[in-house]
Amino acid sequence: MKNLNIKVLLILISGFLFFGCEDQGEGVFDTGELTANLSAPSTGAYLRGETSEFTMELSVSENPGVSVDEIIIYGQLNATVDDELTSSEVVELSRQSSEGEFVISASEVFSSLPVNGVVLSEDDLAPGDQFIFTYELVLSDGRVLTPAATYAVTFTCPSDIAGTYSFVSTGFFGDGAGGQTSPYGEFTGEVVLTEDASGIYTVDDMSFGLYDQGYGDTSPSGQIEEVCGSISDRGSTSTDQYGDPFTISGVLNDDGTIELTWSNTWGDTGTVVLTPQ
Repeated sequence: MKNLNIKVLLILISGFLFFGCEDQGEGVFDTGELTANLSAPSTGAYLRGETSEFTMELSVSENPGVSVDEIIIYGQLNATVDDELTSSEVVELSRQSSEGEFVISASEVFSSLPVNGVVLSEDDLAPGDQFIFTYELVLSDGRVLTPAATYAVTFTCPSDIAGTYSFVSTGFFGDGAGGQTSPYGEFTGEVVLTEDASGIYTVDDMSFGLYDQGYGDTSPSGQIEEVCGSISDRGSTSTDQYGDPFTISGVLNDDGTIELTWSNTWGDTGTVVLTPQ
């Protein structure tokens, strides 16, 4: 009975250690007594026009009696094609004989991961498309382990629209129930976009003159987001002082001007052109 209790205890401890590693994203799908783990980056960003290579810092930890002969690196591209998310095959990209920094060019990754038989470029990608890198560890005893580590690199664009803009705004006053009454325009003035995080900005007047010039009220501030030239509100952070949410959408033009439309649940609406100063 005493020996049986010891065996049960050892099994429980072994199971705890195995699943504890997986919770950290570094465990391996292998219940063998001799094993190894891989640590790798988990998330990253591919910036349009700026990213030319992928870099992974790979670190291996081996249990006593185990040695890793190879790290196999696989890739997959999840891309939006014809408005549908489509995935390439999972393809082996490289075999590394040791841990350390692994660098692969973006052009090599694109050429290795055709989608529907077509080699894409960054011009074919949409915000949110992802490169997924996974790994296998080949041990000296012939076993192949699959680490839980996954590196997801999301396609996006650098954003730089902070600054002062002059605006021209037209639209309709709301009726308080979501409908419109009389038109207004043109309201003119200046707004300031302040960067809070990458691609996220506070605009000091989401009504673009309506609250101040039309109602004699305090201008509402709120957040907008710019991703690859597309601009939108930020949900709960795009709300006026009365708790009224704003819906904002627009585009960044090649000449730096911004075109927006907005509305709130009161019924106010606006069409705006922003020109950088």
